[in-house]
Amino acid sequence: MKFLPLLKRGLFFSFFALTLIFTMISCQNDLIKPKDSTNIISGTITDQQNMSVPNAIVQVVANDKVKMGAKIMDEKIIVADTTDEDGNFTLPNLPVDISNMNFRVLHTDFQKYEVSLQDLIANKDRKKVPVKLLNDSACKGRIEIIVKNKKDSTVINEAEVRMNRSGTIIRKSWTNADGKIIFENVCSGRYWIRIARPHFKVLETDDGFTIEGDNTITRTLYLEPEVADTCCNGVIKIIVKDAGNGQILNGVVVKLWKDAKLIASRQTENTSATFTGICKGTYGFSIWKNGYIGSEW
Repeated sequence: MKFLPLLKRGLFFSFFALTLIFTMISCQNDLIKPKDSTNIISGTITDQQNMSVPNAIVQVVANDKVKMGAKIMDEKIIVADTTDEDGNFTLPNLPVDISNMNFRVLHTDFQKYEVSLQDLIANKDRKKVPVKLLNDSACKGRIEIIVKNKKDSTVINEAEVRMNRSGTIIRKSWTNADGKIIFENVCSGRYWIRIARPHFKVLETDDGFTIEGDNTITRTLYLEPEVADTCCNGVIKIIVKDAGNGQILNGVVVKLWKDAKLIASRQTENTSATFTGICKGTYGFSIWKNGYIGSEW
């Protein structure tokens, strides 16, 4: 997700609370606005490795054809969305009667997914619908990345690794305790990697690499630590409330950005999300929760 400091600042300022403190902690409560609650369905698209699938097209379509004169018209798309970088989607304002509708997911790297909308949501929380895609059978490549500290060659865990192709994020996940991440069932193409971790400089591979057929690419990449700032003692505390009833919301994903780079990600719990060790500077924030309008500021 890319931080848009000017475009959305005015639009979303009233939806969430933000308090920046560099000498002491204080709180300011504000609101996050629910989407129209009329028949909303939302959830997350993942792959066979349980990694999120960004940029998947999600549709609800009427599954009966419409006859116009002598012609049979194409099916009607009722509502559509594209998953964000964490694989999340939201489909608002669905009709009350969904008995004749199908749920469909399209992505070039995965097999088409289609099922009756009623079957999809049966016995599930309509705001936390899980959908798992099967990889395209032609995608057999493998990318193994090990992330290490450039200073001492120790492995770095919980580093965010983005696999990109043709300027688009294809998959995203995090390194394990051994500093490793493996992307399976990778389609043929030219890829480059972006790695981010708090307190390290963001790394983007310049040369890239090519997957052809079932070959495996293994890379060890080194992150350079940021220069320590002895004045990084600031605290940012965010409290998010439901605009409808004023209730404090837990489980809201809050991301902290600086210079359009992701610094850290937290979820609100015990009433707030708190970021510590913050250096002097200008920051941006984005918030997201199933069933609510996401905001950036």
